[in-house]
Amino acid sequence: MQYELHYLARSMFLNHSDSMEYYRIYKRTVEKAKWSAELSSIIDELKKRRKTNAWHYHFSYDLANIYIEEEMWGELFIEVKDANDISVTSRYAKYLQDGFSSQLIDIYRDSIVKYAQRTGRNIYEDTKKYLKEMSKLKNGLFAAKALKEELLNTYKNRPAMKEILAPLFR
Repeated sequence: MQYELHYLARSMFLNHSDSMEYYRIYKRTVEKAKWSAELSSIIDELKKRRKTNAWHYHFSYDLANIYIEEEMWGELFIEVKDANDISVTSRYAKYLQDGFSSQLIDIYRDSIVKYAQRTGRNIYEDTKKYLKEMSKLKNGLFAAKALKEELLNTYKNRPAMKEILAPLFR
């Protein structure tokens, strides 16, 4: 019976991983002494399933959730960094801000610069939100202010961007 639960919970997590509950059930079915090897096995399986091609890196939310659950902050940071996606950075910065603040500032900066190349009020509102998030990191306020000024200088011909970003940090 225990083996069946173990197998079923692992299968449900790997194949229907919209909930960490299956992961937690699976973990409870493994002896503590054997958990490290099982954890490595799950991580390896999820890494194999992740698709990467020349055009786009596919972020694994399942891996990120495991890293959070197991407090594997270094591994989570690598996933976030490799994603090179501002929405991923925004989502996971709260878990990484204590140990990786300066690196997150760099990631935010690069991601915001890339994101701000796009146009539209919704893009500028999001850019403002991301700059605010960046400013809340340790030593992030100065970097966020400087980046805001850089964006306004680079995109002088975008009045909506100026309207939305100019009041920020005053």
